[in-house]
Amino acid sequence: MTRYRFLLWLFLVAYLTGCGENESIRTETVPKPTAEAFDPKVRLLAAILEQNGDQWFFKLVGPTAEVSKFTEAFATFVQSVRFTGKADEPIQWTVPPGWETGPKKELRYATFFLAGKDKLPELSVFKFDRISPLLDNVNRWCRVDLGRTALRERDLKKVTQSVRVGDREGTLIDLTGPGVKPGDAHGGMGAMPKKMPRPLPLEYVAPAGWQETGPRPGFVPILTAFTLDDGPPKTEATVIVMRGTTGDLLENVNRWRGQVGAQPLTRLEGEPPALEVGGAKGMVFDIEGKSRMLMVMAKRNDETWYFKLMGKSDVVAKNKAAFETFIKSIKFNGGGR
Repeated sequence: MTRYRFLLWLFLVAYLTGCGENESIRTETVPKPTAEAFDPKVRLLAAILEQNGDQWFFKLVGPTAEVSKFTEAFATFVQSVRFTGKADEPIQWTVPPGWETGPKKELRYATFFLAGKDKLPELSVFKFDRISPLLDNVNRWCRVDLGRTALRERDLKKVTQSVRVGDREGTLIDLTGPGVKPGDAHGGMGAMPKKMPRPLPLEYVAPAGWQETGPRPGFVPILTAFTLDDGPPKTEATVIVMRGTTGDLLENVNRWRGQVGAQPLTRLEGEPPALEVGGAKGMVFDIEGKSRMLMVMAKRNDETWYFKLMGKSDVVAKNKAAFETFIKSIKFNGGGR
């Protein structure tokens, strides 16, 4: 009986040991999750700096091979940034040799073409008077510029690092992606949705001859746009809305003046003309330089609406009355909110 129990014990030990070995082998051969796989066709280098509650974005994006040629130049440019504290020129930097300055665009403080005019890669500079979370910004670029899935908070350390710029700390971001597919409704390089995914929060009557081209994605999306001619420069009307505060009025006006090639102002003279926009009071600005801009800015609740007509001076002049009629036809209906 004792011998029988001993043999049974040996059998159980052998069986359990064998199970342990088999289990170990099975566990080791289970495939481990792999990182997101894609062909890194597009690369994005970005830097984020903060100054007195403002957030500045420096973004270089384009084909990976091209962007990689300018990594050192981008770092040198960012390191040269200094904040002046002046209203008319809040920031200064040193532009590397060979970079060409591009035109200022909607809500864009500056544009640079690193490989020649109108060639990729392109470096853009934005300023916003609010601080947005790092993860939100990174995931917007993943969607809009790179065509890749969103990151998680714990993934940020893999693609970011701290950088010292003058007397402040900033953040550098280095991301790659497969690129945005043509027609992707999320937007991106060369992509544009044909229709808004939700109803517009306003109604209007478009003037005769204005061709509505619909929404455009971007850092701040354009709700809808109208073209009046083929240019160059193209004359276009756009509608944009932003939530929260929108910064100093003089800074906004000087940014708009820069977009049409007019010199900045040191102060504003008196109250701008007013025009009613859907029951809200709108401020009217008429700015002329190398081209001309009519801008109506209206605050409504926590939103600020921008209605802009910009392009060739003669075309803008001919459409001034139509633009004012368009503004007066606007009714806010709460759609898309």
